[in-house]
Amino acid sequence: MLGLVVGVALMFGFFTSNTFVALLGFGIMVASMAGIVAISRRRTVIAHTSERGLMAGIRRRWRGR
Repeated sequence: MLGLVVGVALMFGFFTSNTFVALLGFGIMVASMAGIVAISRRRTVIAHTSERGLMAGIRRRWRGR
C-alpha cells in the first residue's frame, strides 16, 4: 500500500518537471497494485478452498450416520 501512495506522489509531483521520475513513480504504482491484486486473489482462493473443505467434511460426517 505504501508503494502505491509513493508511486502516485512521485507521478503527480514530478509529472511536469521531470518525466523520468514521473514514469518511475508510475512503475512503482503499477507494481504495487499488481502485488495487492495477487495477494487478494491468493486469499480468495484459500478462503474458498477451506470453505469447500469444511463443507465436504460436514457432508462426509452426515453421510456416515
